[in-house]
Amino acid sequence: MDAVVLELQTLVTSQKPQSSDVIVWLQGDQFDRASKVLELWEQKMAPRIILTGNNALLGSDTRPGEHNFSLNEMQAWLVSRGVPDAAIMIDDQAKNTHEQAVNTLNFARKNSWRRILLVGSIHHQLRPFLTFLRRAKEINWSGRIINQPAYLEHNVIPSGRDQTVAEILCEEVKKINQYQEHVASLAEGLYYFKEKIEFEFRPASLADSELLFVWRNDPSAYQNFFSAKSVSRDEHIDWLAKTLANPNRHLYIILNQTQVIGQVRFDVEDSVAEISITTASEQRGRGHGTKIIFAASQYFFSQVTGVKKIFAEIKSNNQVSINAFTKAGYKIKNLDSNTLVSIFEFSKT
Repeated sequence: MDAVVLELQTLVTSQKPQSSDVIVWLQGDQFDRASKVLELWEQKMAPRIILTGNNALLGSDTRPGEHNFSLNEMQAWLVSRGVPDAAIMIDDQAKNTHEQAVNTLNFARKNSWRRILLVGSIHHQLRPFLTFLRRAKEINWSGRIINQPAYLEHNVIPSGRDQTVAEILCEEVKKINQYQEHVASLAEGLYYFKEKIEFEFRPASLADSELLFVWRNDPSAYQNFFSAKSVSRDEHIDWLAKTLANPNRHLYIILNQTQVIGQVRFDVEDSVAEISITTASEQRGRGHGTKIIFAASQYFFSQVTGVKKIFAEIKSNNQVSINAFTKAGYKIKNLDSNTLVSIFEFSKT
């Protein structure tokens, strides 16, 4: 096996599970992948499971060397072991790996999912990972794909198959070359694992009200606001409800791994958005500012189509913020010392 393929195969099959939004059970190998799915569910790694595949290509005559079970059988297996029906989603419109990626990531975008646990088999996982990675790039989904393949020894014949794990893996490498229009390159796959993801963003909700209230009324934060005063709890709750209901206002919670560290808001008008960021007091002075601003701006461009430019209004005496925004790539458009406002712009690349 090629050294690059071997390196990527090792990375794909050795990821540790992370708390995610959904467990994706890729149909195939009958119930060989079922135990891994159930294990992740019982570890409370995600609140839901998607079964993706179809109920048409099942018999041994439909695909040479394969005999798959139906999605209904997969669902029944889970339910019989304590997984509630309500926690199981069915995608029965995917006849191949590419369609599984398209359908699953459509769900991810629609529901603002940021992490998926992808369950295939050790001999199969590399191609689905590259397929999902390619599709994520095509639709600008910047979430994380956590590979969780079911493990089988290389000399074992998986259920419903007529070749060993080692033999199927060799065939899968050939398919990666065959289906290049639907898979990310090996280089892109390696970069995915070597890239350090420091910050993630999730949509804010009413459940974040208290946290946002504390940040809003931190004097060291609001001294840099244009409305430099505290607000009452009722005022804050009213503001948050209106913000979440406003389709032109996008409020996100900033996370560093699983730690909540701040919030970022974008107000959109036509193709331009205004950015506003607040970080928790204990997070300041750590050198995060520039990285958060850049990551948040790129994330927003990937999530909201039609926005071409982001701008920030900063008090001219707030040198810390000015430095952070300029280092993040924002350019000065206007500096008005009379009103103490600096306007910076960041354009989509």
